[in-house]
Amino acid sequence: MKKLFFALASFALLASACTFDNDVPPVKTFQLDEAFTLGWGESAMLEPGQLKITFLGITEDSRCPADVECIWEGRAVAQFEFAKGGEVVVDSLATLSSAATPSDATTVFGQTVKLLEVTPYPQTTAPIPHGDYQVKIVVN
Repeated sequence: MKKLFFALASFALLASACTFDNDVPPVKTFQLDEAFTLGWGESAMLEPGQLKITFLGITEDSRCPADVECIWEGRAVAQFEFAKGGEVVVDSLATLSSAATPSDATTVFGQTVKLLEVTPYPQTTAPIPHGDYQVKIVVN
């Protein structure tokens, strides 16, 4: 009986030491020339071992709120991690670009990645929580 109790207690102790990381979203897949959406912290991969893109977050959101009239439309800047074969590149893409700011497209590992949209669109009534941001991109 003592052996059974000891075995059950050991099993319970081992099981309680195990942790599962349920906060990491699964890696999606994408196809060339087809737009796809990533949420904050999500990743997508072209093919196993090929280009992997992770949406790291929004570093700037100065877009004019939808319920206001503005002189300048503003922009959102999204930061991405691009990985392939052990190499990692971090770059930013913007919804509105100029010579002095990030562009809406970049070429990384021979693929062109273009930012198409950042959602949700700002409102004056409430700030957008970081986890609510999504980006729509396309890879050529």
